[in-house]
Amino acid sequence: MLSLLKADLFRIFRGKLARIGLIISVVLPVVIVLIYYAADASLASITDGEDVTFGLFSASSLIKTSFSVSDNMGLVIIIFSVIFVSLDIVNGTLRNKVIAGHSRTSIYCSHLLSSIIYNLVMIIIYTSITTLLTLLLFKRNNPFSADEIRGLVYSIVLGLVTYVFIATVTTFLALILGSIAPSIILTVAYTMVIAFVTMIFFLIFQWGAIEDAERFEPLKYILYFIPLFANGSTLTVAEVNNTVFIEGMVSYLLFGGLNVFLGLLAFNRKDLK
Repeated sequence: MLSLLKADLFRIFRGKLARIGLIISVVLPVVIVLIYYAADASLASITDGEDVTFGLFSASSLIKTSFSVSDNMGLVIIIFSVIFVSLDIVNGTLRNKVIAGHSRTSIYCSHLLSSIIYNLVMIIIYTSITTLLTLLLFKRNNPFSADEIRGLVYSIVLGLVTYVFIATVTTFLALILGSIAPSIILTVAYTMVIAFVTMIFFLIFQWGAIEDAERFEPLKYILYFIPLFANGSTLTVAEVNNTVFIEGMVSYLLFGGLNVFLGLLAFNRKDLK
């Protein structure tokens, strides 16, 4: 399997698509942070420095949202990750691997691991540049308190694990469907729907937008357990406490493991033409 993994990683990172992704991961955070900084500076000049942004332009919130899978670099990583796996089927390489004697389990795990590595490399580059620029430009929000630092560390760990989980989704769909377009559409739809639904429900509970909202307080803990909840824009308005962190990690472990199990089960039974 090591030889398969080396071949898959070489195929991914030597290609033009990977270089395009690298350029995007470097340029995009610079553009986004500068846009937010300009907007923050404009609002500050209008309001004489009074904070009316509800924390949307804080260093902490920008670092958290840099891990979001439902916009910006998150969508780029999802799309590229699906393409890398799907191309192995489209160009016939996958079938050749089977003919060469490699087990389907090894092939699947190689694609999964290479996707995880690619996802992590891209998101680490993107978020590192975002973090550096926000800490330099949004100095009025620094230094962080001890609780904010802990919450930020939780968010970063959850953000990285999110892209490991996303690799289990993209690998599953790409290898089972065997087509680029449907795999991209279903993966993006999956992440967007979950992100939107969990954010709406969380804001309802967070801001008491329904009558007798306290009665539904326990439902928050169900939301915490939904994959992808503990990631992105939802948590810019939430405290990433011990409960959110633990439930998020357990959720990724269980549902990610389920994706791998179902993917291996289906792939080993799939008819490769």
